[in-house]
Amino acid sequence: MKMVSKVLSIIILSLLLVGCSSSSVEKRVNKQLKKMTLDEKIGQMLVIYYTSVAYKDALDSAIKNVKPGGFILFKDNIVRVDQLMNFISQIQEKSKIPMFIAIDQEGGIVQRLNNLQEGVTTIPTMQKIGETNDEDLAYQVGEIIAKELNVFGINMNFAPVLDININPDNTVIGSRAFGNNPEIVSKMGLAVAKGMKANRVIPVYKHFPGYGDTDVDPDYGLPVLNKTKEELFELELKPFIEAINNGADIIMVGHIAVPKLTNDNTPASFSK
Repeated sequence: MKMVSKVLSIIILSLLLVGCSSSSVEKRVNKQLKKMTLDEKIGQMLVIYYTSVAYKDALDSAIKNVKPGGFILFKDNIVRVDQLMNFISQIQEKSKIPMFIAIDQEGGIVQRLNNLQEGVTTIPTMQKIGETNDEDLAYQVGEIIAKELNVFGINMNFAPVLDININPDNTVIGSRAFGNNPEIVSKMGLAVAKGMKANRVIPVYKHFPGYGDTDVDPDYGLPVLNKTKEELFELELKPFIEAINNGADIIMVGHIAVPKLTNDNTPASFSK
């Protein structure tokens, strides 16, 4: 129960921190937590989605009754600038606690806002950004992404990708990665994240412990990473360690099995 309270404190703190002193925010967080039931605290740990471009009764009911901590936007929610702004505004208005409004706006082949077809910047692949080895450019990319997300009230981005692209048979990562060198992936990934965070968007580093050396799409099967703990520390985990050392708020865990650590094929997303 102490761990749940700690996680909830971090969640609510992240949402309320902008523009306030840390002491005043902490007081507000503690006051809010004391008022919440166990069911409400559980709800705050969920990020939900709803396949519609309009705010409908089913979504309204979920927000009022489940009280989720966040909402993830997919292309099914995005058609026009005014529509998206109104959709997000209604979600926040109905929630008693400000919600994470999240999206996958990585650049390259994963850019949900491109469903709008106009008015947003087309971001190159992170592979192209990584090839420049230019941290300032990477920071600017994060800055541009965040500023455009701000327009809609999107405060969380499931990016940057910290997977290391080393398996030619991998169909999931490819150009989404900054490259096959852990130092470049770390440096460029952190720079993009800093650009987002400096502009009021929370970066979510992904996909721990790394899809880069697998050959199965997790949407259709279970990727298996047959590496020892020592091997992971030598490669896959380096960017995530750097992110943690630089104050990472959130890391997304991948649906990936590491049997040499768990002695079975339990995905990391379900592993203790």
